[in-house]
Amino acid sequence: MKKSIFLFTMILFFSCTNENEEDLYSCLDSDSVTWEHSDLNRSISHIIDIKCASCHTDIGLDLSYNLLTLNNAELLKNFITGNAVGYSYSIMPPPGSEPLTSCEEEKIINWINNNFPFDENNR
Repeated sequence: MKKSIFLFTMILFFSCTNENEEDLYSCLDSDSVTWEHSDLNRSISHIIDIKCASCHTDIGLDLSYNLLTLNNAELLKNFITGNAVGYSYSIMPPPGSEPLTSCEEEKIINWINNNFPFDENNR
């Protein structure tokens, strides 16, 4: 009986996973994100690559640093917050695509609010 309880406890303990990015990686340090960062959890270009680039590349739109920071990155900020006007969608990624997590949104907004540093040396 003790073996059964122990085995059940171990199975229960090891079967629990945490797939939520906000729990795995704290957004508390989201102020330290840059376009290119050696730590991919702090890299805005990494978020853009995994969540945005495939669709935009298919239509010939390169989501480069220079494009995304045009006009103080207002268009990017509007798409992230769901406030873009005059486009097919008011939010990106659009409905039906894998959405940004709240942590990714926070990182992008903080990056914009911190004047979109390019790298860890603030170039």
